[in-house]
Order: sequence, then C-alpha cells, then structure tokens
Amino acid sequence: MHAAGRAYVRVAVDNAGLFALMFRPEDLDPDNTSYQRSASNAFERLMDHVRIAQDAGWQPDRDTRLLAGSVWSILHGLAALWSQGAFQAPVPNASLDDAIETTLALAFHETKGLVHE
Repeated sequence: MHAAGRAYVRVAVDNAGLFALMFRPEDLDPDNTSYQRSASNAFERLMDHVRIAQDAGWQPDRDTRLLAGSVWSILHGLAALWSQGAFQAPVPNASLDDAIETTLALAFHETKGLVHE
C-alpha cells in the first residue's frame, strides 16, 4: 500500500496537467468503453492492494471497496493540493516525501512519532 500510494502521488505531481485533466468530468466521456475499462482496472488494482493489507490485519472487518475509495481520496487530496501549490503555502518547509509519508502514516493509523500517547 505504501509503495502504491507513493507512486500515485509522485505520478500525479510529476504529470500535474494530465492529472488535472483526468478528473475534469466536463472533459471526459464517461460512456467511452476504453475510459470505463481503464478506470475500472485502476480501481481494481487499488482494491487488490487493500485486500492484501486487510489479509495482513489492517481493517479486516471493513468493506474493501469503501476502504479503497477512502485511501484513494486521501492520496488524491494530497496529490491535488501539492500539484496546485496549495499545500506548500501553509507548510513551506515540508518536502513532498515528508507529506506523503505523514499522509500514509495517518491513513494507516501508524501513530509512532505522530502523536503523543
């Protein structure tokens, strides 16, 4: 999950124009079979990663599809904010790597070093 999450954000940031275009519904044809197939395959790959994490003990009783959508939304949000320069204004000293690792840690409830217990 971590590697896939890092890759998603990095590809989005490195290809900001394409990333923005991919999520503009007014510029997409949702009835296009190639688009539908690609979108479905991408989400299924994410669900595969989530299932592996669930099998390893992460959120095993939660709905896999809902978890996948939630993980996607968290990483997509970081990618969008970073790509648009909105993240860096309030957090000017953060690197993209730091932002990704913190986001992944929060998403997966890894509190070591993030909260005082």
